[in-house]
Amino acid sequence: MELHDASTTPAQYTAVLPPDAVTPGLRVQQLSVPPGTHVLLLAGEVDGDTAPALADALDAALGGSPAPDALVVDCSGLRFCACAGLNEFLRARHAAAAAGIRFALAALTPQVARLLDLTDTFTAFEILPEGAQPAPRRRRSGPTHRGLLLRRPRAAPVLVHVPGGQHQRQAPLRQSRNEPPGPLPRGRPEGRPPAQPPGLRLA
Repeated sequence: MELHDASTTPAQYTAVLPPDAVTPGLRVQQLSVPPGTHVLLLAGEVDGDTAPALADALDAALGGSPAPDALVVDCSGLRFCACAGLNEFLRARHAAAAAGIRFALAALTPQVARLLDLTDTFTAFEILPEGAQPAPRRRRSGPTHRGLLLRRPRAAPVLVHVPGGQHQRQAPLRQSRNEPPGPLPRGRPEGRPPAQPPGLRLA
């Protein structure tokens, strides 16, 4: 018994069927939520046969009126993506940058992530781990303190008075990291002469 008759069921007709676990194909759904952001939900496979359909969907999303602020391509439903699909992503990213539109890939599958890694194009895209909304860009509104190393000031040596009119310097006790630093000494104690450098005598 013959299971498949090529004369009655040509293989090229299977391309019009919706994508499933057996039949290859690509399904693209466009959303406009949140406002100003266009989202393309991809499901199925992107190869040499389905890449033109992906290109048409990307061009339609970027060329809409009014133009979107951002375009996000959700790859969570992709079972396979060939280099033909990657080329369309790169082309759309370049067109979006020229038009001032943010372009991002979201929810990468392991296969798509490996494709970007092998082709050294991972850093060429803005990658969103989950969801379909890029984070807003933050503008600096004042001086920043990033990169500055703040060090705790060293405590001044303690001046100890001993009988005979001599003064000895005693190293301050080190504080633990978890203990807050105490107040810094202000000036010298009243009634005590200032410390003299060694070898210097006052008349």
